[in-house]
Amino acid sequence: AYILESILFTGLVSFWGLGLFNQLGHATLFGASIAIYGLVATPCILWLRHFRIGPLEWIWRWGAYLGRP
Repeated sequence: AYILESILFTGLVSFWGLGLFNQLGHATLFGASIAIYGLVATPCILWLRHFRIGPLEWIWRWGAYLGRP
């Protein structure tokens, strides 16, 4: 969840995304971070009800162990 939240929020404020870095106030950024957390948390909870690890961790372990985790 943390990596997906970072990617989405970076896309909101960076030059390759919407470019809103110095255009939003602290309260707006705080609200956006809470909204992004809410968008990401629900699918993550549903995923982890059915699977033991997340998809990125699965790929990471597959590469680290050179086989299916």
